[in-house]
Amino acid sequence: MTAVNIALTPRRIDPSVDHEIHGIVSGSLQGETCNTDLVEAPWLFDTVPGYGPGASEGDVIPTGAPRQGELPREYREATEAELDARIIAAKQTLGERVVVLGHFYQREEVVRHADYVGDSFQLANAAKARTDAEAIVFCGVHF
Repeated sequence: MTAVNIALTPRRIDPSVDHEIHGIVSGSLQGETCNTDLVEAPWLFDTVPGYGPGASEGDVIPTGAPRQGELPREYREATEAELDARIIAAKQTLGERVVVLGHFYQREEVVRHADYVGDSFQLANAAKARTDAEAIVFCGVHF
């Protein structure tokens, strides 16, 4: 019997929860999601009187609570690739003048651009250590 050398190419795993949820809801991937509304753009949830899917939907945001302002159309309508390219270009232009902090619970599309990833306390310490930064971009989450 002759031995055959087989080279296996590992399957690329997409770390994006957003991509997986879209695949599940569209039927192109097997799996479940707790709420099909999770396919909506994240900025849409600031227009409704709740915290958004995946949160405790019985909790209503108190009247007068601060809300995210509307994002400019160019950002809402940009593709993921366009946003990615803009972030990369901005970070290259700003260099050490900016530090980007990404919370563990943020989306992969966000934390891939972070200089530091951690919980809130770890990110606060990372920011404290970057005294040279003129700007801090905190990609956090609300609880």
